[in-house]
Amino acid sequence: MGSSEPGAVVRAAYAALARGDLDGLAARAHPDLAWHETGAHVFAGELKGRDQVIERIRAGLALLDEFTIEVTDLVEDGDRVTALVNWTGLAGTESVRIKTVHMHEVRDGLIVESFLTPIDESAVDEFWNRLTREP
Repeated sequence: MGSSEPGAVVRAAYAALARGDLDGLAARAHPDLAWHETGAHVFAGELKGRDQVIERIRAGLALLDEFTIEVTDLVEDGDRVTALVNWTGLAGTESVRIKTVHMHEVRDGLIVESFLTPIDESAVDEFWNRLTREP
């Protein structure tokens, strides 16, 4: 799986997500992963457990025709890693390009807690709400 250094773990998790490798992403997450995603959309909120987090990510990706994610900067402070991330999503004629700040805590080579906050939260809310609203 590679290095257990916090920055390397987080980079490997993003690389797996960028490839669409959710098993690879899950391999870098603790079974009791705590997940905190800000916003007012169906994917926002608090989750406890790697399986719940992976299923939520899977559900979001299933709505998209295209998805890209790129880490533009990463700062380590002991077991804490802050990543500046750009992600894009395309679903039919709907698209979004978002800059986000993700903060992760890594212990024993696994991500144990994650906080995800977009710079433009309303754009994320509008995008996901357009894709998930009932007709």
